[in-house]
Amino acid sequence: MLTRRDLVAIAGLMPLAAQAQAAPVALPGYAPAATVTGLIRTWGHGSRDRDILGGLVRDWQAAFARRQPGVRFETTLRGDATAIGGLYTGAADLALMERPPLAIELDGYQPIFGRDPFEVQVATGSLDVTDHAFAPVLLVHRSNPLPRLTLAQLDALFGADRRRGGAALRTWGDLGLTGPWAEQAVRLYSFAITDDTAQFFQRAVMAGSQKWASPLTEFDGADAGRRIAAALAQDRFGLALCGLQFSNPQLKPLALAVQDGGPFVLPARETVRKRRYPLTRAVSIFLDRQPGQPMPPHLREYLAYVLSREGQQAVERDGRYLPLTPELARREREKLA
Repeated sequence: MLTRRDLVAIAGLMPLAAQAQAAPVALPGYAPAATVTGLIRTWGHGSRDRDILGGLVRDWQAAFARRQPGVRFETTLRGDATAIGGLYTGAADLALMERPPLAIELDGYQPIFGRDPFEVQVATGSLDVTDHAFAPVLLVHRSNPLPRLTLAQLDALFGADRRRGGAALRTWGDLGLTGPWAEQAVRLYSFAITDDTAQFFQRAVMAGSQKWASPLTEFDGADAGRRIAAALAQDRFGLALCGLQFSNPQLKPLALAVQDGGPFVLPARETVRKRRYPLTRAVSIFLDRQPGQPMPPHLREYLAYVLSREGQQAVERDGRYLPLTPELARREREKLA
């Protein structure tokens, strides 16, 4: 993990104090626009084996039901892969997901409804909580003097198509390091390219390309993050796509920037909460809504609650996802009109 000295050495980054846990969000409270009734069926992120985010969803539902006692809930959280299918088969009203729908999921949805599902973001992904849309980080060995990378550089390292432009980057000298580092190849480590984290990286960094540079050492399975970090700790010339929760004292995260001129931002709770860190993820609810038409009142009221002060305070209490900023919550509430 980075020391204070490490952080101060990286120019243009947030001070340490900014990494403190954010205060509760300042949002308007839930004010019902109407008394509503009906059944709300939610499918999506979760697992058959573990209750990943049922506590947060139950909190939302119980608090909403106290205000709208005519609304009932059925909840089936068995994974993102079930969510969009729940919508187009008519089994679900809401699809709760940590990622956008895949092309194959839209191939099932679009022929039935003639459009993409309607998206409302309801939380920000975590900094470092497994199974909670954690922000991917780029780790190097502590002995590596490189402090930062841009997304274009990452695309040129990990991507074969290099859709962000520029030549392939293959050595540490290509990234500006000199001396004994200059001629050393950058050895790449990652989650398996079918993993949700790698799929997010494809969209956010590789501009949707599915062609990864070779050689790439992939790790699969529940302990993939730990094994990536362990391998990198033994390889001073490695660069790993990983999660901060898997890091160890032999490694350090790099600051990232969307543009060449920065700002370069380290992964930290505050930079993720404010979505300043470029690889921050979002948690969304998808539903069917015809363009220009109002959504069913009971769904609109429920989503209004989730985006209210009380709904986002539930996210804060749960402590795994991060609440939306007031500005993001306002933008998402405007979608409900």
